[in-house]
Amino acid sequence: MKHNRRLIHPATLIIVLAITGITCLFLAMVAAYLYERISRGNEPVQVPGLFYFNTLLILSASISLHYAKQRFEDDETVMLKTALWVTLGLTLTFMFLQAEAFRQLAADNIRPDAGNLAAFIYLITGFHFVHLAGGLPFLIKFIYKAYRQCRDHVAELMFFSDPDNQRFLRLLNLYWHYLGGLWVVLLAFFLLNHMV
Repeated sequence: MKHNRRLIHPATLIIVLAITGITCLFLAMVAAYLYERISRGNEPVQVPGLFYFNTLLILSASISLHYAKQRFEDDETVMLKTALWVTLGLTLTFMFLQAEAFRQLAADNIRPDAGNLAAFIYLITGFHFVHLAGGLPFLIKFIYKAYRQCRDHVAELMFFSDPDNQRFLRLLNLYWHYLGGLWVVLLAFFLLNHMV
């Protein structure tokens, strides 16, 4: 009898390809930003102060999701659910404050139509916002699944031993960590550009 064993699960392949594509997209936008700045001699745009605070939020969301993964591995239902809610709350707060940062930029007359570098700030951080928003339904789905499937001890046992749940949470962690790291790199890029 032959066993058809996959070397890599399709969901893992999809998330790796998505992260690769997102990385290429951001590299292209950063390269375009640098080209525009150097070729035209434009001054870089000062990022709003909320971007720094938001860095703490997105990194905290990543840490709380990692904590949720650890609680999942230890079969700790209450702490798993709490960590998932904390992750969702931190992520939504990050997104709300990003929208507020865009309003601050606009109030300072830094609008997408004010100049190419301003447009790049909106474009790059806006795409990050969209990719984070794209991950929210998957986080909410896992929270719902945790509540729906952990009604009694037998259901909890099945929930925690299901390899699909393990994989889903692992891939969710990978995506959240990636977006947190990407935000730190983007903020560092904007800061270095402003200093040079």
